[in-house]
Amino acid sequence: MTLHGPGLVTVGLGLWSSLRRKARTPTPLVTKRRRLCLWHGRPSLPGFARFLQLFAGTPTRRRHATWRGPLLIIFWSFKMDIMNDGDDDRKAGSLILRDLKLFNEATIFMKEKIHKDLFFKVKGEFQRLAESAEWYWDCETKKNSDKANLEELWVAPPQWHAKDKDWYAWFQLERRDNHHRDSHQIADLMGVGQTEFGFRFRVGHYWFGGESAWNESCKTIDDIAQRLSERGWFYEGKGIFFRPFVLSAALIIDAWESKNADWAAILKPLVQSLDELKDDVLIFDALIEHARSKTPKSKEAMTA
Repeated sequence: MTLHGPGLVTVGLGLWSSLRRKARTPTPLVTKRRRLCLWHGRPSLPGFARFLQLFAGTPTRRRHATWRGPLLIIFWSFKMDIMNDGDDDRKAGSLILRDLKLFNEATIFMKEKIHKDLFFKVKGEFQRLAESAEWYWDCETKKNSDKANLEELWVAPPQWHAKDKDWYAWFQLERRDNHHRDSHQIADLMGVGQTEFGFRFRVGHYWFGGESAWNESCKTIDDIAQRLSERGWFYEGKGIFFRPFVLSAALIIDAWESKNADWAAILKPLVQSLDELKDDVLIFDALIEHARSKTPKSKEAMTA
């Protein structure tokens, strides 16, 4: 399921609205005669139904989930077979402008509260791994707390440290498709955005004789790529690997309801992915050694 345009702020709208008031009578969200749309585009109805279950509650839960009733879910009726992009854009824009004040409040709340709270919990897990495994980690956000960017978090084992602040390689928290930047980061982190978050293995090309030399050495790493594939890593080419993970949207929503949220359960996919890096390093060490053996200039760089 892909969210576009106004759909990207829907999570924030729902949570913001739930904090403002309680529902008295839950409103049915799905009828046989109406098709509901929440975002710009043409989503499949089954995918949308699953999204509604998360935010509106299942039929058996909805009567008890009083906070979900007042969710401001932007939707309208339409017929899929006659809808065109121009009509969709106009209706989406009209709905946003009619409730611009609430959209603005929701966007600010998403950025300043929801995003930051989740960011610092994720950041804490990076620090936990670094301290327990005696690894290095960093994030520019710790120097500027107003810039809570998930994609600035990274970790690396000590043997990948070159000198000063340089590294042979490291694991960066990033999104799978670098071209998709419209979604909120936490939407992608929760699996309801345009792509997914995960760890990407990155290298400092300078230490391997330059980018061309590194790329050339990676033409003969089929055995290494196979071993990493068996551990859930996707080969993106040129010696770069990516392994995704998703945090449960349902658990995060429940956390906002509860005063005693179980963040250990919420962050479990992240924690598992971080801990697995410690075992994956042995394979990536083999990749680095392979590149060193194929690029004589890398030895010159390492001794410079």
